Amino acid sequence: MRNLTVDPEIAAIIGEQRAAELEAGPYPVDYRCVRCHRGGRVNDGEALAAGLDVTPGRMRLWFVHTACGPAEVVVFDQRQPYPEETEATGVLYAGNSRDGLPWACVVIELTMSVELLDDPAEVGVDQVLGVALARGMRPTADPLTPPEPDGPISWRVQLPRPGRHGGGVYGRNRLQLISPLPPMPPGWLDLVAVRDGRCGLYVVSRLGLLAVLDDLGTALTDAARAGRLVGTTAAVIR
Repeated sequence: MRNLTVDPEIAAIIGEQRAAELEAGPYPVDYRCVRCHRGGRVNDGEALAAGLDVTPGRMRLWFVHTACGPAEVVVFDQRQPYPEETEATGVLYAGNSRDGLPWACVVIELTMSVELLDDPAEVGVDQVLGVALARGMRPTADPLTPPEPDGPISWRVQLPRPGRHGGGVYGRNRLQLISPLPPMPPGWLDLVAVRDGRCGLYVVSRLGLLAVLDDLGTALTDAARAGRLVGTTAAVIR
């Protein structure tokens, strides 16, 4: 059972909605305590609290075992040298779109160790999605109807090549979203063929992807309604 608490002082900074999402889950799925450095699954039930470092134009959300020490707001006058690491989790799935024909799709959840804010008033902005939006993806309401790009297709899903590499998802200028490619369900490539070698490509934030696989469609639809799902059409390369 999830046992994560967000202090009202921290909730006032990150927003009541974001605080409620953290407490309810399923995102984040994993954590690492900043005091003892032991990690685990948030839903395992160990008592956790969320803390916050605030620097000019930047916030870092962190977690701590309540037995290891207090969670608090720490304010710095200057930016701290946090590593801005991005982790990716992906799933391949398929289903029928609004036109009645099936789409093979890929969804990738990106999580960042540091939240970058252009303005302290824009706490609710999903900076993770900015990477995808800046490269042609668009907000979407349907996880089975990917938007068509305004110009040529710039994203590609590289299939695994035996003895060479495990495939992945790539954009222009060698931008890599995920590698290797997540496991491919049976029939996925057949649906790619129906769409002339294309698939739907989505990026989602703050979902807890691996914790919602039993009802992925509903979870992605809810994320889309909350403005946390963007997508496009990608080329599938053998």
